[in-house]
Amino acid sequence: MGRSDLIILIPAKNEAKTIQRVIKYSIRFGKVLVIDDGSTDGTGKIAMKSGAKVITNKNNLFYDVSLNKGFSYAKKKNFKFIITIDGDGEHDLKMIPIFLKNLRKGYDLILGKREHLPRLSEKIISLIYKIKFNVSDLYCGMKGYNSKWIKRFGVFDRFGSIGTDLATRIIKSKKISFKEITVKIKKRR
Repeated sequence: MGRSDLIILIPAKNEAKTIQRVIKYSIRFGKVLVIDDGSTDGTGKIAMKSGAKVITNKNNLFYDVSLNKGFSYAKKKNFKFIITIDGDGEHDLKMIPIFLKNLRKGYDLILGKREHLPRLSEKIISLIYKIKFNVSDLYCGMKGYNSKWIKRFGVFDRFGSIGTDLATRIIKSKKISFKEITVKIKKRR
């Protein structure tokens, strides 16, 4: 299996300054789908010119709805693996092939793990997840999925969980394998 088995989903709102660089790097590993969440700065046009498939939300529908659209597209097109990253260039893109390599080894879920959590709410919830499931950072936007889980559960998010619903459902499933990989984060501008 080559590049055709991976789709990289990038939810983006007003990321015109960074989206081209993110796409140009990512496209080397698989198909790139940008879900333009009501941008007013030309993010979608730049993404298309950079080689990405673009789904455009006319209005800002927020992160989870945008990713639901991306996961629906990935399911419809039968991609085997899905990686989510942010459009602002925050994630270390060099981690994409590492995530993909681990998905191909048979992991069901790859969770990005940031060295520092920026919000108190993330720290509290992460502590609970660490105790209950041995997961350090459920809120990192960089994650990798075996698509069999989206086929099983049907949606990425059911209730606006800021990107945690599908990962939590996978972790709670029996006989799954997941791995956390430390992801360097670049400071947002």
